[in-house]
Amino acid sequence: MNALPHWIRAARPRTLIASLSPILIGSALASKAGSASFWLFLLILVTGVGIQISTNFANDLFDFLKGADTHERKGPIRVTQSGLLSIVQMKRATISIMGFTALSGSILVIHGGFSIALLLCLALVLALSYTAGPFPLAYLGIAEIFILIFFGPVACASSYYLQTLSWELTPFLAGLSPGLLSCSLLVINNLRDIAEDKKASKKTLVARFGVTFGKWEYTLAVLLAIATPLFLFDKMVYLIALCALPAALLIHSVWKTSDALAYNPLLGKTGKLLTLFTFIFCFSILI
Repeated sequence: MNALPHWIRAARPRTLIASLSPILIGSALASKAGSASFWLFLLILVTGVGIQISTNFANDLFDFLKGADTHERKGPIRVTQSGLLSIVQMKRATISIMGFTALSGSILVIHGGFSIALLLCLALVLALSYTAGPFPLAYLGIAEIFILIFFGPVACASSYYLQTLSWELTPFLAGLSPGLLSCSLLVINNLRDIAEDKKASKKTLVARFGVTFGKWEYTLAVLLAIATPLFLFDKMVYLIALCALPAALLIHSVWKTSDALAYNPLLGKTGKLLTLFTFIFCFSILI
């Protein structure tokens, strides 16, 4: 039996825009500064996506082991819980992808120095401890902090730094937008899974404070993400004009949704919003 489709499912390709977005934005800023490097850009992409896939593999495995993913799951199929891949296979795959990511990242460390080494080590540790270990971030209600920082300012500024060898404030601030939109993806997941999360003692912010809190969290994350570029760059009014309507429609849909299964299409649409936002943001930087 061909297991490749199961591995692709475990990698969650439709969510990988979360790691791609800040790297693309940081690289657009580097290009604007006249320091873009195609080969460094590719290596940064490989490492960034590797960190996210490592997180996704570990999440698939440890959510099952901790009882958060059961037959009652409302979201997309998880390969460990459904038996498509064994626990041993997922453990080996998680270790392998983390090792490959560390290898690709080590080349970036040679180029970028101690600061990149520190961030790479921290990102890999947090990728595993997102759902593993005695204090998993996702079970303590602090996953949003990890997502916001590492899939936002850190990824964006690191991408810029590796191509310019200069730490600047603007890429950190620009990274807030993809970080916030990635948080909105997480919030949709948590709204959908609130019942199962409570049973598994997975204390997400939504599980702690309720559905209304989660909907406000989603609303503020999306609005702040769309508005942030206005304070950083000229010509960003086009970004707001093109993203404002789909963002408003998504927020409206989230507020009127009560059925857990109805959050699944909203998850996909939020990912598409992040994709649209990313390409318009990059285009606006480069023109």
